[in-house]
Parts: sequence; structure tokens; C-alpha cells
Amino acid sequence: MKYVATCQVNNCINFWDANNYMHRERINTSDIQLCIKWCGNGVNRLFTGGLDKKIHCFDVEKLKEQDHTQSAMGTNMSFDFQEDKNEIRFHTECINELLPIPEMNLIASASFDTNMILWNMRDMQFKSAHTDH
Repeated sequence: MKYVATCQVNNCINFWDANNYMHRERINTSDIQLCIKWCGNGVNRLFTGGLDKKIHCFDVEKLKEQDHTQSAMGTNMSFDFQEDKNEIRFHTECINELLPIPEMNLIASASFDTNMILWNMRDMQFKSAHTDH
């Protein structure tokens, strides 16, 4: 089944049937999500970022947020890091853009904190950070 996904100011992601636009699932998020990107090409995940400064990753087959743990190993950046079970937090301001790069197995996140961060798309492990973007 194909879906259309929307994010709203009421802290949720809604999944709609792409054929008849009937509502299929609502997933609550910890805060308002500002950007939403789908990545196919064998990955088949939906990524969101927003006011909570975190990247959320959803399995579009199960319509559930995926469980990822992560670490800040390898970085000398001073990010506001907090390890949560389902979320990645390195940005100190809201995430305003995401860019999946499936051919490189990466997703880039940009934030009002002026940092652009690259993540491994499969396990959401930190790859590198670039400041003042």
C-alpha cells in the first residue's frame, strides 16, 4: 500500500492511503515536526525533524517509529547530546530540513543552530558535522 504522510502542529504524523486519501494511522510525536522526507530505494523509511531538535525515523510498512540507539563517538563537536531510545539529538535548535542521500546511505539534517549533520541512514549513527552552513 502507498501512503501520503503529513505533519501537523498538533504533534503528530498522519498517514493517508494514497489511492483514496482515507486516514490510516496517526503517530504522536514529542513536538511539532517541521520537515518530512520519505526515502525509498530499498530503505523505505520516513524521516521527520522539528522543534524537538531530533530526527524521527518511521517504518512505512508498519507505520511505526523505529527503535534506534546512537552515540556521539568520533565527534569533537559540542552538541546538546542526549541518548533517547527512539530519537537522535545532536542539534541545539530545531531541525528545519532533511535530505536523504540513499546512494551514499546517508541522511543530512540542517538546523537553525547552523550545523549540518550527516547520519548513516540504516542505523542512524552519527557520521560527521559541518558548522556554519
